Amino acid sequence: MKPRSLFLALGLAASAAAAATQARPSREYTIEQFLATTGISGASFSFDGGRLLFSSNATGIYNVQSIPTAGGWDVYHVVLAP
Repeated sequence: MKPRSLFLALGLAASAAAAATQARPSREYTIEQFLATTGISGASFSFDGGRLLFSSNATGIYNVQSIPTAGGWDVYHVVLAP
């Protein structure tokens, strides 16, 4: 390797190491922001593939919800009768 290329490679490695050691400031959240998160789990497509069913606590209680696969956010709450 040529001396010039060696110095260039060492310089780039040193600058990359210095950039990696600089700490990024962490973002802090209020308790209200933390508790306002929405959990989504258990996604599955409907039989005809027209809707996506999932469980979400967007209302504060976990419910089964459904949205169209064609797009949009037309949410339906699925109610199971006893």
